[in-house]
Amino acid sequence: MAGKTRRHWPAWMTALLLAAQASASVPHPENYAGTDGLEGPALAQTLQAISARGHRPLSYKAVWDLLEETDQDPDRPGYIKTFYSRKSVPKHCKSGKGGRRCPHVWNREHVWAKSHGFPGQRQWAYTDGHHLRAETERCNSMRGNLDFAEGGDEIERCKARRVANTSWEPTDEVKGDTARILFYMAVRYDGDPRDNTPDLDLVNHPTHTGQPQFGKVCDLLKWHRLDPVSLSEQRRNDIVERRQGNRNPFIDRPDFAERIWAASCPATAGQPATPG
Repeated sequence: MAGKTRRHWPAWMTALLLAAQASASVPHPENYAGTDGLEGPALAQTLQAISARGHRPLSYKAVWDLLEETDQDPDRPGYIKTFYSRKSVPKHCKSGKGGRRCPHVWNREHVWAKSHGFPGQRQWAYTDGHHLRAETERCNSMRGNLDFAEGGDEIERCKARRVANTSWEPTDEVKGDTARILFYMAVRYDGDPRDNTPDLDLVNHPTHTGQPQFGKVCDLLKWHRLDPVSLSEQRRNDIVERRQGNRNPFIDRPDFAERIWAASCPATAGQPATPG
């Protein structure tokens, strides 16, 4: 779940950032009663209970229909917008059904790679709509199960950078989206046997296949700050809630990420600047 180490910013800096983020997006304040004043593991545990409430697991087949709605290209009816590569692809050009006339074929990308904790379809995290996104087969394969971190060689077709066998850096447009997806997964799944999913944990070091861990949390926190919650994320959160029954709290309340992970990360770009 959340990291255990603590490192405090100056009180004025923390208060300024949390106030700004808390006021940025609170469409469902009633959902988060009991979170005031909590930080670190205590807040993460409370959010686990909140995000689990009402969750109805989807079938993996149902995810196709979900993505056709959540990842709809707002500018082109009948098309989806892929997550990393930002391509507009006809909805019918999906994996296993795309014909020769489809220049790109899309499939279901697990942003938290399923090989990191939940390889089976009966595990709730496997079909969790909050972290499944539409992506081209090519870019889904190139990303594989790499951690998220900054740096690497440019992969132009995927609008990303990759360090071979190590990490993936998505385009700036979805860096915050990526971070908030992973924050959600880390608090939603804490090893509850009813979810048939192990305790998922965000760390700040490279991870390995089979481990229920993902990184790098400090890069993710930086991305969360630099790419704020968008209207499309809020719309997506509403749709997933309607179909699956629960919400991503980090979209509703961006300040939660700071209150859980900021003390575990060194100073990074994106923090409030010290007044001159």
